[in-house]
Amino acid sequence: MTVVSRFDVAHLHPARRRQAWAEAQHEYFYAVDLSAGPDFARGWVQSVDIAGIRLARYHSDPVYVRRTAPLIARKPEDFYFLPVLLDEGLSFRQRGRHADLAPGRFAFVSSLEAYDYDQPRTATFHSLRLPGSAMRERTPNINDWTAHDFGDQVMVRLFLDFANSFCSHGISIDPAIGHRITGHMLDLLALVIAGADRNCDETAVRLAHRQRALQVIDTRFRDPDFGAGDVVRALKLSERYLQKIFADHGETLSGAIRSRRILEARRLLDTRDLTRASISSIAYAVGFSEPAYFSRVFRAATGISPLEYTRRG
Repeated sequence: MTVVSRFDVAHLHPARRRQAWAEAQHEYFYAVDLSAGPDFARGWVQSVDIAGIRLARYHSDPVYVRRTAPLIARKPEDFYFLPVLLDEGLSFRQRGRHADLAPGRFAFVSSLEAYDYDQPRTATFHSLRLPGSAMRERTPNINDWTAHDFGDQVMVRLFLDFANSFCSHGISIDPAIGHRITGHMLDLLALVIAGADRNCDETAVRLAHRQRALQVIDTRFRDPDFGAGDVVRALKLSERYLQKIFADHGETLSGAIRSRRILEARRLLDTRDLTRASISSIAYAVGFSEPAYFSRVFRAATGISPLEYTRRG
């Protein structure tokens, strides 16, 4: 039996509505800080869970939402949040990227990294709360695409049509087949992220090899002895062939491993004020055997040292 959950601030006293709406975000999505104006009056949400994905229809007056490092440290819930806009737009910011969205376009953010979004006008949208493990299984480099505006393209339109229909009919979907439908939707989203329609000269086989390589990297990058040769051996492909696949994306295998280590280091540095972890311990945790080398690689990737990164405003 499909269980539908609903919440509406309309029945509450006006003085209570803003706080109640902020609390509802914790229940229906995950912990965030939400700000709204003193005249906030309208907010309702209806959700249903289908095979690990939470589908919701959401309507509210203007709000500003932040997912902060302290909230993540206290409760590191692992999801990707993807709104499907029905009328007004909103702006996403994560990892230094900024996406201004309107109906017909989409972006998503990770709940394991700090982000914010601004909804400047009263808006209605469908939303997908997607499990992090299922997304990374299909797209190991998915965090390279958070807060990215995927624009108006054929694959984007196909995905949005599917997602909108899925959200609209979620209440009546038989739970027995829900896992198959969610699988198809996640696969379609993975195709959009992979840029299947933007990289039509790249075969599905080469894309699959690259995704498998990224999965190996995502699993083993914390091992300081792990290198490009280990990826080649795990996939049983020639190094020249695999390096050519990555070169076509402006990368090298070694560079992909470094990028994954730096990405994880940035996540750990974002919560350093709460965990009290040292720079050295973070370097070792992400696969660097020498903290000094970690600092050099981090500066080359970000333009600042790890310590400067933790002190940024």
